[in-house]
Amino acid sequence: MRPQGLSRSDAISDFPVVFAVLSYWHAGCVRPLANCNPNRFANQSVNTMNAFKSLPTVLQSIVQLIHGRRRIALQPVRVALLAAMSLVAARAVVAQESMSEGPPGGYYHVDRPFNVENGFWQDHSSTAAEGYLRGLSAYIQSLGVYEVNNAQANILNEQAEWAGYENALKRVETFYDRRKIRQDYLTQQREIADIRDQEGKQILEQKRATVYRRAYKLSLQEFNAATGQLFWPETLCIDLFAAHRHHLDQLFAHRSQYQLHHDEYLIHQIEKVHQELKRDLRQHRAFFNSQDYLAAQDFLRGLIYEAKYPTVTG
Repeated sequence: MRPQGLSRSDAISDFPVVFAVLSYWHAGCVRPLANCNPNRFANQSVNTMNAFKSLPTVLQSIVQLIHGRRRIALQPVRVALLAAMSLVAARAVVAQESMSEGPPGGYYHVDRPFNVENGFWQDHSSTAAEGYLRGLSAYIQSLGVYEVNNAQANILNEQAEWAGYENALKRVETFYDRRKIRQDYLTQQREIADIRDQEGKQILEQKRATVYRRAYKLSLQEFNAATGQLFWPETLCIDLFAAHRHHLDQLFAHRSQYQLHHDEYLIHQIEKVHQELKRDLRQHRAFFNSQDYLAAQDFLRGLIYEAKYPTVTG
């Protein structure tokens, strides 16, 4: 039975517009709410929530129209415009909220509008008026779908541009991060090498002061620790090395006389003369046999160890 006060032609003429409004409401609000994180909408502003609250009011009025409890004062076209305006406000806030987060998880989800044909009870029109209104509803829906698709395309284009900038920024950050990682790695390796080098030098110095010092220590027949007198081997007693011998005799005698066993300057002077004498010996190696040459080398090696690690007498 028809509701009282509502003619058959009025009821039929309202159905296409009613279902068009329902399709906009479903595509504009129900799907975004179902697809989005509920926590995002917990922080929406009051205006946004009011925009969403206005849509159920329109839906309630349409349901009352379908059941015939009362006629709403608004015309069908005005109902559709009201729903479309609420839809635009709601979807704009959803798009803005989605873009503000950014990827990952912040991209806008494209929604497909509800097909107005799904709201009809049958797939053909009973009257010419119904066919006309069906076409009008499809036309209204097409305009809405075009606006929605255009808006969604603009959103996606903006997000694609944002993603391009974000990727460019990430490439620059990645470049400098990789360079910093490489520099940190090289710095760490240099520090490790320096530590190992220092440890090696310390071990070598300990061996020189102990093992090598005992192995190449000058005997009492070669050096008098109390007076600092050196007893040179025959190989080094020739006139060719007289100047170096005289200089080293003075340095060791001075060291013993004034107890300057650990004087850095004196040690440096002994090393300098020692290197010159060692160089001259190497240059005139052809004048000596192997045994005499090795004996002279051992004496010079013991002499430099005595200078660096002296034998201190009481």
